[in-house]
Amino acid sequence: AILIAAYDTEKLLLSTNYVDAITTRQLIKSASDCQIRFLFRINAIGALSIAFYTVTKFYESAKHFEHIAIDSATIDSLTGLRDRRNFLSHIEDKYGIDLSNSAAAIIDIDFFKQFNDKYGHKIGDEVLKYIARRLSSIEDEDTLCCRWGGEEFVVFSKGKGSEDDIRDNLIQILDDLLTNPPVINKQELDVSFTGGVTPYHEGDTIDTLINRADTYLYEGKKEGRRRIKILG
Repeated sequence: AILIAAYDTEKLLLSTNYVDAITTRQLIKSASDCQIRFLFRINAIGALSIAFYTVTKFYESAKHFEHIAIDSATIDSLTGLRDRRNFLSHIEDKYGIDLSNSAAAIIDIDFFKQFNDKYGHKIGDEVLKYIARRLSSIEDEDTLCCRWGGEEFVVFSKGKGSEDDIRDNLIQILDDLLTNPPVINKQELDVSFTGGVTPYHEGDTIDTLINRADTYLYEGKKEGRRRIKILG
């Protein structure tokens, strides 16, 4: 089908019709040179417009799938939380070196290996996903959670009162676990965790902040686990 430009004797009237090749040849034979040039210009503009639209949509689709690929590569496939790389990159991109008024926590699921040994790795995975869902519920614009590795998770928050917010949220989650044990695969499981929380100290980087929280985590483990250890 070819786009046809038809002329009225009194005025120029542009219409678009799809015609077969025979009709097209007949019209071209009866058209003047001026009409033919105008016809091909219209067709050329239409073809360029279609080409531009196609390339634009292709580019948009490519960028969309690129973002999906990047997200998939930096999201923990089991829990759906950010992985360590994504977590650290996001904090660096958003806050740079200015971590003032921030706090960080690291938690470790108590005796996690026992879940795998007693119930199997499938139940162990469900425990990880359960904790991840509870942590994701406290995320907001300035609070970020990630699966740090294994059965460890990290929480970072920025803003006034961030240390208190993290502490209160983690204590609430821990209390809920102890008073209402989760039922996974029809089994009530004794799930708990130990955590360490620390506020920003002058000159901290995200690494020193998390490392100090990790020190408090192990202090909590030495004291019997099932607790959030907070030291300034």
